[in-house]
Amino acid sequence: MARTTQKSGLDRKVIESILSDKINIFSFLSYREFLEALYLELKSSLKKYSYNKFSEDLGLSNSNVAWMIITGRRKLTTNNLQKLVPALGLKGKPRQYLVALVKHNNSNQPEGREKHFRHLIELRGADPEVDQADTANLQYFAEWYYPIIREMTALGHCTKDYESVANQVLMKVLPKQVEKALSLLEKLDLVAHDQEAGIYQHSGEQIFPDKTVGQIATVRFHERMCDLAKEAVTRVPAEEREMNVLTVALSEDHAGKAAKIIYEAAEQIFRLEQESKQAERVYQVNLQLFPVTRKNTKTISVKSEGAEDV
Repeated sequence: MARTTQKSGLDRKVIESILSDKINIFSFLSYREFLEALYLELKSSLKKYSYNKFSEDLGLSNSNVAWMIITGRRKLTTNNLQKLVPALGLKGKPRQYLVALVKHNNSNQPEGREKHFRHLIELRGADPEVDQADTANLQYFAEWYYPIIREMTALGHCTKDYESVANQVLMKVLPKQVEKALSLLEKLDLVAHDQEAGIYQHSGEQIFPDKTVGQIATVRFHERMCDLAKEAVTRVPAEEREMNVLTVALSEDHAGKAAKIIYEAAEQIFRLEQESKQAERVYQVNLQLFPVTRKNTKTISVKSEGAEDV
């Protein structure tokens, strides 16, 4: 006697309904957080729902692979992504966004992250349900020259002569990029154009992206400023820059103290900016401390001179 079996996977319409009514993929900048949000929604309506079942419903396998991906123990591979997309019923721009999100999150190369980040901003900006203020915040950190041009407005001679403004920047920036930067800065209320004086003025406002946007924005900003520092080594005359590099061996306690020294130095430099009644140039200050070796979990005993084994 012939017997037919019915696939035990969750009806795809349930997931599609959640993605349509409760979860907007364009609001996420981490595919892990997106999958976690989807799982929690399913768990809230299906009390006995498990990570193993979630993995199966995503088209993966009846295992804890979804949990491992969400918790960062595994990456979402290209092969798994090809299974996951149809299981979620994603098409068009939502599908493009998830693919770009996975590529961006998984990329170890700055060039790759840059390319996929721009695509994310483009797709995110086209979605009417996404907070466009956060998208604008992301755009602010997308280009290294946006913060520089913003600070140039404090010098008192940043006008709509975009070519002139571009020529004041030591690193190469185009007039059209200056125009785009000032347009975004106005949109964010970070600068304002004084029509009577014919100059852009610093508004004094600060930019505070939300936690999710802030994490990705901070990483990008640090990467771009490190690139500037590399360029400054050869482009800026030695007498106009100060660069010190130290490679040191420290205890965890002393590393913490060193980090505090750096933080306090940054605070002091910031106070100098506030005290400068007439700024003359824009400077970039990078202060960094990071480990270059793994934590030593073994205790190493060092014998004193003349000591003998007992």
